[in-house]
Amino acid sequence: MNKPDFTLEKIKFAFDNPIFDKAIALYESGKVTDVDESIRSYTGIVIRTKPYRVSVEARSFRYAYCTCYLGKNDIYCKHMLALAISILLGKTK
Repeated sequence: MNKPDFTLEKIKFAFDNPIFDKAIALYESGKVTDVDESIRSYTGIVIRTKPYRVSVEARSFRYAYCTCYLGKNDIYCKHMLALAISILLGKTK
C-alpha cells in the first residue's frame, strides 16, 4: 500500500476518545476486512451489526464515506475511522 497523507497522530488529535476507542476496538478485533487501494483512496468492509462499505481518501481521512446511517448523513463514523487506522497500521483480515 502507498502511504496516505495522514498519520495516526493527526487522527488521535481530531477525535474525542470515545469514537477513537470504538474505532481501535473494531480494528483490533479484526472487523476491518477486504481493504483495497485505488489511485488515491482506500475501500474496505467494516463488520458491525452488518457489513458496511467504507471508503477513505488518501489525502485526508476526513474525506470518507460509509453505508451506515451516520455515513449516509455525512457524519464521520467509527467505521470510517477504523478503516483509516487499518490503512495506517496495515493489519487486516
